[in-house]
Amino acid sequence: MRVARELCDRIEVESVPLLSGTPDRRFEIHSALGPKIHNEPSDPVDVVVLCTPGSHQVEQATRWLEAGKHVVSTALDGRSVTELLALDAVARRVERRLVVGAAMSPGLSTVLAHHAAALFESVISVHVGAVGSSGPACVEDLEACLATDGLDRRGSLWESAQARSGRELLWFAEPVGVAECQRGDFGDAHLIDRVVAGTRELTVRGSLDALERPRRLRWQRRESRDEKLGGLRVEVTGFGVNGSSTVVYGIIDRRSVASAAFAALAASLVGRSDAAAAPGAGGLSEWVEPRVVLAALAERGVKCAVFEAAG
Repeated sequence: MRVARELCDRIEVESVPLLSGTPDRRFEIHSALGPKIHNEPSDPVDVVVLCTPGSHQVEQATRWLEAGKHVVSTALDGRSVTELLALDAVARRVERRLVVGAAMSPGLSTVLAHHAAALFESVISVHVGAVGSSGPACVEDLEACLATDGLDRRGSLWESAQARSGRELLWFAEPVGVAECQRGDFGDAHLIDRVVAGTRELTVRGSLDALERPRRLRWQRRESRDEKLGGLRVEVTGFGVNGSSTVVYGIIDRRSVASAAFAALAASLVGRSDAAAAPGAGGLSEWVEPRVVLAALAERGVKCAVFEAAG
């Protein structure tokens, strides 16, 4: 719903066909968002945004690429992200682009890490933390990530990140504050590793807020969809002209809002006929400068904050 709304608000988007969901839900979205929404793809489709559970997106991305469409994926687990990146050869063959990790995390986490890395001559470490969820399918995906072993980078090697290990209290911008985050199978590391070269240490931790799990069943009732604020924190340490230092970027927003803005922006940018943008699969900042992405998101109300030491 939020991705459709974001796309409808973009001047360059002519129509937004709904390719999934029940007829009643498509009619509801059409009634709410207006004439750009179509319940069937009557007009030619240039870009497909996958807002389905992550486990479905590899097969769906393959199908839409083969049909000659650019694809934007919102999958968040490491396995899906790895398999989506492996579709690079397919995307190149059909001369289309597959944006992997077009959400708050992964997605914005990659852009922030890429942006921060430009401040240093070499990067020592990148540590990502994310908290919050969008809805029932998102909760299920996040719970699956937390219950599955992932990967951390240590030096030049990938090492197993045991599920629910490495519990750590991470500070997010107010009003989210502190949250206990832990390791799991998150896709951020695979995308950040592509744009931040030479990182000695790369870790990702996530969390469902302690109050999120009991509320899961309440998502079944539409009137109870009172999504809480989520948080993203990206800490990058590196060497510069004045020695080593650390920068921490963060975003506080509802996860669905930030993810939808990012996915819609990715769909808009990746669908442009730009000869300089090579086909293939990768994160958005591999085609578009991080500053451009962050500036465009700020216009949609998704703003990055810089953590500064007190006093």
